Amino acid sequence: MTAKKAIEFLRMHFEYLKERWKPYPDYNVLEAIRFAISAIEKQIPKKVQLRHVRKFDGFDDGECPTCGQSVSRDCDGADNFCSDCGQKLDWSDTE
Repeated sequence: MTAKKAIEFLRMHFEYLKERWKPYPDYNVLEAIRFAISAIEKQIPKKVQLRHVRKFDGFDDGECPTCGQSVSRDCDGADNFCSDCGQKLDWSDTE
């Protein structure tokens, strides 16, 4: 199952349960589904909005597409996640 299929599946069940679920006081399945969807969405790479590429210091700088925080990576490309929100980042030059 792909991440996108998992999100689709969880959203479908979320909508179904939202209308029918009477949560127990200590157990909120709807909140757990929302949390799971959010976590899976962050595993799907999103394009970084680049500010400058490989300046003299050897770093690429940009902005996280999810939270807007500054992100950077060394030329080896090791920084694949936003350190603030955990979004997986796509540093590629192609659209």
